Amino acid sequence: KKPSITQEQEKLWEENFSMLKNFHEKHEHTRAKTNDNPQLGRWVAGNDASIKNGVSPVKREQKS
Repeated sequence: KKPSITQEQEKLWEENFSMLKNFHEKHEHTRAKTNDNPQLGRWVAGNDASIKNGVSPVKREQKS
């Protein structure tokens, strides 16, 4: 059995998602790059890679 997402991981995901929503409101897109905001850019890139590999944020816990 694979480990489930911890509360800390969930909290961090929610914080980054909130930052992405704020970024979207300001820039009208979600293509945050590491030179715009390094933490957010890395998080977006990581989520893009996960989604391309079939692990969407909603399904992440189910796949873990």
